[in-house]
Amino acid sequence: MRKVIKRTLIVLAVFVAFIAGLYGAGRLYFAWFYPYRPSHCCDIGLMFALDRYARDHNGAFPAGEATPEASLSLLYAKYPPQPVIRYMGHVKAATVQGGGIS
Repeated sequence: MRKVIKRTLIVLAVFVAFIAGLYGAGRLYFAWFYPYRPSHCCDIGLMFALDRYARDHNGAFPAGEATPEASLSLLYAKYPPQPVIRYMGHVKAATVQGGGIS
């Protein structure tokens, strides 16, 4: 009876250690690939640029180029992206203005 309990506790400890290892590996993965934490700051900047473009073009979004990416490139001539990331709170404004984030 004691052997069964001891074996069950060992299996449980190994399982918990495995889950903790997976959690730690996941945290390291996201810290490596998202050093400034995942945020939607680029989406917000794109939204503002699209909104300004649509206001100036009777509600139409950029279109007519060969690919969707080429159509979006029409935004950057007159509507440069704004550094919205500095308002997110986890990156200093000097880092953004100094070109620290691409």
